[in-house]
Amino acid sequence: MLSSLVRISSMFKLFFLIAGAALLSPCSLYAYEGGYTDSKTMAKKSIPPIQRIAVVGVHNEAEEPELSKLLVVYGISRMVAQELYDTGQFVPVEDNPEISKRIQELVQLSISSGDQVKQSESLFDQLGSDAVADVIIKKFSKSRFRGFAGLFSTAKVNINVEVEVDVKTRSGIVVTGQGSGSGKTVSNGVLFEVRDDKIYFDKTSVGIAMHSAVKEAVQSVAARFMEVK
Repeated sequence: MLSSLVRISSMFKLFFLIAGAALLSPCSLYAYEGGYTDSKTMAKKSIPPIQRIAVVGVHNEAEEPELSKLLVVYGISRMVAQELYDTGQFVPVEDNPEISKRIQELVQLSISSGDQVKQSESLFDQLGSDAVADVIIKKFSKSRFRGFAGLFSTAKVNINVEVEVDVKTRSGIVVTGQGSGSGKTVSNGVLFEVRDDKIYFDKTSVGIAMHSAVKEAVQSVAARFMEVK
């Protein structure tokens, strides 16, 4: 009986020694979002803080007249803002009339001048942002082809879209991503559907192509943003 108690006591001592060593070890396990890792790996991890961001420019380098219409421009800027938010790395700046008005002025200026807004501390302070984004429409090409359906033929147009999204942070980091998309429309067809002063990119093939290009560019930005952080 006594020998059994001695063995049990020795086992408890061994258990506590092992547990104590694990707690003091530099390779102790730490919990983090997504699983577990050891302390050495955890020290190397740098989860970037969420950045408050404003889309301040849409630049029509493709010189497609439809893409310079303010309703379309605002729609593209909102689309980019939503895609940036969906990455989980960015949130929109505070929604108040003064900031919203300033952002609209900057977007209008980008269309009329074609220049990107100069990054400055005062700009970030005005917008209450950690980062700003510009969208550059690099390409919007059309190629006409003829489709046949029985005895009838219709003139159609292939559309190819290429965009670039540039994100600049207050700390001086600049990250760029590119994306592309393609769609089809009938000759002289509507490129983007507009109802009640709102543009619906998911209602036309060309709108979907634009959305695909923007999404790809933003995802590229998000991946590179993680790398530079």
